[in-house]
This record gives sequence, C-alpha cells and structure tokens, in this order.
Amino acid sequence: MKTNDSFNSKNRNFAPCIAFSGEEPSFFTASSVFSGYGARYLESRTGRWLSADPAMGEYIPSPGQDSSKLPGLGGIYNTVNFHVYHYAGNNPVKYTDPDGDVIRKVTDNIHQQNSKEQLGTGSTTIDKEGCVLTTFVRIANAISTNKFTLEEGNDIANKLNLYTNKDELSHAAGAELISSLTGFKISSGMFEGTEDELMKKIKNMAENPYEGFFVTGRIEAKSSDGKSTYGHQVNINEKSNGNKQPIVDTSTRGRTSTGGDSNGKEPIYRVYWFKVERE
Repeated sequence: MKTNDSFNSKNRNFAPCIAFSGEEPSFFTASSVFSGYGARYLESRTGRWLSADPAMGEYIPSPGQDSSKLPGLGGIYNTVNFHVYHYAGNNPVKYTDPDGDVIRKVTDNIHQQNSKEQLGTGSTTIDKEGCVLTTFVRIANAISTNKFTLEEGNDIANKLNLYTNKDELSHAAGAELISSLTGFKISSGMFEGTEDELMKKIKNMAENPYEGFFVTGRIEAKSSDGKSTYGHQVNINEKSNGNKQPIVDTSTRGRTSTGGDSNGKEPIYRVYWFKVERE
C-alpha cells in the first residue's frame, strides 16, 4: 500500500505514538494508521484487522488430540475463537499475542525446578528456594514477550546487588530486576494482612484492568506430607474463582488456586504488585 509522504511529515500528530497493546504505528496513509502485529495489521482509526487470525487452522484438533492443549485456550472448543478477527481472546488485559500467531497467558510456564544454579550468593539453589525469582522472571517474560531464563534473571540480580541476606528479593528489587530485563519502568508495592483482606485487594486490582497489575502472593505452604510449613511465592491470575483466586504455581507441585490443596490450607499473607509505567 502506498503511503502519503506529505501526510506522514505534516500530520503525524494525527496518530497516537503508541497504539493498541503498546505497539507503535508501522505506517500511515492519507486516511489510515496501520500497526503491525507480526502476522497481520490493525487499522487503528477503525479498530479493524486487515485479515483473519492465521492460527485458525490450528484451533481444529487432530484425531485423538487433547483439546486442552490446543492454541487459543481450547481451540475450536473456546467459542471466542469462532470470531476469526479477534485478538488475544478478546482479553488483551490478561493475554498478549506478541507475534500475532498465538495467545499467551501473562504468567509464563517456567518453574523454579528448571534451574539448579546457586540462588544469589547464598547456600541454596533456585530449584529449592527460587520461587520469588521465578515470579519476577515470569512477569518480565510476559511484559517483553522474551523468554528470559531463571539463570539470566539470577545473574542480573547478582550484578545489580538486588539480593538481601544473600538470596532474598523484595518487591522493590523485583521491580528493578523486571525493569532491567524488559527496559520498561516498573512500579511496585506490597500488601500484608489476613487472607480475606488480601483477597479483597486482589479483586480490586483485577477489576481495574486498565492499570494492568501483575500480582504475586506469598502463601504459608504445607509440605507434601502436611507436617511442616514454609513460605512460598506464586503468581496470581486476575480472574476470581468464587472465594478463591486462580494461581500459577512456581513449583511443579502445581497448585491451581488459593486456599491450599489436598495437603492442607495454605493462606496468603503477603501480596506484591507490579505495574508498567507508560511514559
């Protein structure tokens, strides 16, 4: 499509510097502003895609294929995918689609057990006590759409002297680490209280999607035999599930919601929140 150079040079203030989902406009014509999303373009003035989602063919399962493993959070069995001109499951607050081909959940699928590297400068390792580091690297991956490893996050945290007591990371350290990995300015904060109090705060953040909070929670975890407790950090999803909050466990144990699992109750007692500051 031929662009209008006169329009580009004299009327650039017509277009936003940052378009939908944080993308910069790719090119202009005399009447349109186009932003590229890898696999297709969005016409920003009308909010319309120029082509259908190219992942449509992947939504249809092969014989015997597990439907829960289909892209688009369920493929053809997720009714939102019937609309082939949608983006990120019609929920760009919770999901990103960085290359235009797949829907990716904001919390990434890495676990502390992925690395046996020394955590910070202490005596323990990431697979044993790297749950906090794991939550921060997941958030960095979601913001930047890169695939940072736990080792990369640990190395940056060491170089920036972010660890206290040799292997502990605060929310402020987490914000600095995420910022260093992604290049974005990150603000952060912390809440402490009873599980009921914290659940209300999480719900309030979830109901304010335009702020775009990333949330992690500290739970009083129980060992697999139920005989001992320890602090454990998890990523928290936005959507509430009744009186519980869906979580993505940093451990391969695979907790799925607040409140505990078959091994006993695991209350939340601390919450960290993070937000990308758009300049």
